[in-house]
Amino acid sequence: MLGVILAGGRSSRMGKDKSRLMINGQTLLQRQQSILGQLGLEVIVSGPDGVHDEFTDYPGPLAGIYSVIRQRPAPSWLFVPVDLPLMQPETLARLMNHSSEAGCCYDYHPLPLLLKSSVQLIPELYKRLQTSGEDLSVRAFNRSMGVEQLALNADDEICLSNANDPQQWQTLLRQL
Repeated sequence: MLGVILAGGRSSRMGKDKSRLMINGQTLLQRQQSILGQLGLEVIVSGPDGVHDEFTDYPGPLAGIYSVIRQRPAPSWLFVPVDLPLMQPETLARLMNHSSEAGCCYDYHPLPLLLKSSVQLIPELYKRLQTSGEDLSVRAFNRSMGVEQLALNADDEICLSNANDPQQWQTLLRQL
């Protein structure tokens, strides 16, 4: 299993690169690398500092997922957004330890996502990346692949709070 940090977004709502935001003396990117490392995973970054998207028009996270799967084949991948400053290893370990055919994520949260290799994975991603709208959402992709949704506990819910803009970032920092 490979641990993949999705850090290729434009950060337009934040106004600056989210992967470089500081929390407790480290960037968000370093924080996610540390968490995935604690879980014993080889860590890959999807974005400018790692695996580059094969789609230059930035169609969203599915492009990063597609590019990593094509460039770094593996039996499975754990995709984690860079903008989850409250993430804890235990929340990701639950995904890693769950037995499912296609993969799993949490209820109402399409990411983080454990995705397992299959023959239909790349064709389904490619087909979606040729379209627009709802078909480009990770949620719709997960449904099409039969990704299982796990129930959330209170700790998981807190860990899955993301920071998309400066106000959300400040709110999350106060929770530390």
